[in-house]
Amino acid sequence: MKKQLDGSKLLNSSGEKEQRNFFNKMHNKITSLKKLIEADQEFNYE
Repeated sequence: MKKQLDGSKLLNSSGEKEQRNFFNKMHNKITSLKKLIEADQEFNYE
């Protein structure tokens, strides 16, 4: 994520499509990490 942030321009100066793409990618990454955490917690409780 840091690499993506470093290579991107400021969100307030980017277009609507670029902003939407950025937030969709971040949302997908967060969702994936959340699923990994939940799976790990379920594994640890068994």
